[in-house]
Amino acid sequence: MVLSARSGHSASMKDYLQLIGHALQNICPVEARKLLLYAEVEDGVTQLSVFFDDEQGRVNFRFASDELETLTYEFWETGADKVLARSWCGLEYGLLGSQLTVNFLYSEEFDPDEGQSDRRPRVVARHFPGCTVDYSRPSG
Repeated sequence: MVLSARSGHSASMKDYLQLIGHALQNICPVEARKLLLYAEVEDGVTQLSVFFDDEQGRVNFRFASDELETLTYEFWETGADKVLARSWCGLEYGLLGSQLTVNFLYSEEFDPDEGQSDRRPRVVARHFPGCTVDYSRPSG
């Protein structure tokens, strides 16, 4: 699903895509052009990773904020618009300027012999091809 970051949604329901985007932007430097949230969610558990590029073209890792974790879990738990509650277990949320890309991953797409630590590098490589990730400052 590719949306504009400014696209409108039903006013009667929380706009989780917009709220998650704001929370993601809040923990990344203003000058970062490309942001990625990779999340895996199941009942009572979230595993979120944030990645962004810097001015030197490096990709940096950050821990998700409490706000980002809460919003992502609420989105999974309650759903929104055409996204059914508890229907997905993985989320790739990418921002490149004002372009938003959202990809949901479903349980049947996950190899039961793999963990998040196996899947996450593939997701990062799709969004930041050929880059090495700097994990040295996870708290900023």
